Amino acid sequence: MAIQSSVGLYAPVAVPGQAATPNQSVYTPLTYLADATDGVKVGQFVWLNSDGEASNTQVASTLPLGLAERVVDAPNYDVTSAGSSVVPPTHPVTVAVKGDFFVQTLTAATVGQAVFAMLDGTVKTDASGATVTNGIETSWRVKTAGSANDVIIISNWS
Repeated sequence: MAIQSSVGLYAPVAVPGQAATPNQSVYTPLTYLADATDGVKVGQFVWLNSDGEASNTQVASTLPLGLAERVVDAPNYDVTSAGSSVVPPTHPVTVAVKGDFFVQTLTAATVGQAVFAMLDGTVKTDASGATVTNGIETSWRVKTAGSANDVIIISNWS
C-alpha cells in the first residue's frame, strides 16, 4: 500500500452500512457468517447462499434477507493495509431487516423513491413499481436525496 498522500479537511457524514439512528434497528434472529469465498460488503443487501452463509449475490429472484450493517469487529492485523468495508469470509455479519441506514446509491435519489437491491447487493433507486434491470424492489425507501454514487439514508420504517 502506498503512503497516504492527502488528508481531507472534514470527516464524512457517514459511511455505507452505518446506522442513521442509534438503537432503532431490527436484526435477523440469527447471526450468519459471511460467504466463505468473498465475504460480505457492508451497506449492501444480503441473501443466504446455498451453504447458509450471508452473501451479496442475489439468490433466485428472492427478496434480500436484509442489509449488512457496518459493525467494526473484524480484526485487521496488517497495519499497512487499506481500510475495508468487507466483512471477511466466515466472520459474523450483522443483518438489519428494519431501520434507517446510510448506503451508497448507484443512481440519483429523491426522497420517497423505492430502493432496489441489485444482483450484487448494490443499491439503485427508482419509482415504486418501476422495473429496474437486474434489481428487485425492497420495502426500503429513500429518506435523503443524493446524486449517483452519493451516500444517502434509506429506511423501511413506515
